[in-house]
Amino acid sequence: PRFQDGSLRGVLVRATGTGALGVVLLSATEFLPRERAVAEAIGALGAAAVWVNWLPTPKAHAGTLPTRVDAFDAAQLLGPHTRGVYGEDRLIEELHGIRYRVSPASFFQTSRFGAEQLVATVDRLAGPLEGHTVIDGYCGSGLLSLALARRAAAVVGVEDDEEAVADAERAARDNGLANVRFVAGAAQRILRTLAAERPHLVVLDPPRAGCHVGVLDAVAHDLRPDEVLYVACDVQSLARDAAELERLEYAVHEVQPIDMFPWTHHVETVARFVRNPQLRTGRKRFSRAAGERLLAKARAQPRTAP
Repeated sequence: PRFQDGSLRGVLVRATGTGALGVVLLSATEFLPRERAVAEAIGALGAAAVWVNWLPTPKAHAGTLPTRVDAFDAAQLLGPHTRGVYGEDRLIEELHGIRYRVSPASFFQTSRFGAEQLVATVDRLAGPLEGHTVIDGYCGSGLLSLALARRAAAVVGVEDDEEAVADAERAARDNGLANVRFVAGAAQRILRTLAAERPHLVVLDPPRAGCHVGVLDAVAHDLRPDEVLYVACDVQSLARDAAELERLEYAVHEVQPIDMFPWTHHVETVARFVRNPQLRTGRKRFSRAAGERLLAKARAQPRTAP
């Protein structure tokens, strides 16, 4: 970036609990110079896999590169094109006895320590699931779907990343979980088609911007679960969607923050909502005082360090 030259714009390293390392070379051009030799050298240093991810930009197509690395949109760290250059095509991560397949460009929680806390928290807040169906609205590679499938009668995961869905399906087979299935497609479209599943619980783990338009309406009007678990990586998005869920007759009962990114201001937050038709009539509302009591309780809980 300093000299407006070259193709490499960043490096992403994925490290699993088993010690395997995967390296993604982020490129501004389709091919990196000497990429095969570079990948083999990285492999010789201990990487199990090396991939090249290409994010084309208008400037790259024109033959020039952005003048700064941060000229790229941070939300688009990974581009649409990924290919393996060395080693394995997937990494294997294991959390709470479940083996997950992690593709180079698929979303998976950054910290495995934080991911363990997240899975345990969602599992606790989900409550008894025997005989019940669960729908996981933004399931990714199946992080929460596969964990909940060990207790639920049936789980349906919805994800618009087809590669992540393929990884989740393979992981379900690897873990012997026959009661979970995955559907590829946008949550706002697919959820409306799953009313016949009659879920007791819907899990929503949307991107930082929160649920897409139409998702919460589909949950409340088509799926009508008894409870909703909302996993948020941005508290402002959670606040906005929580207000909408209350309008749709779901009252928040518990909020649990998780320190996923120590020494930063970012937290992951899990909120449990319970359907309450009295909200619509105005006879019962989630008061400010109740919210302050929940926040005080959350702040008083000891922080769990990874």
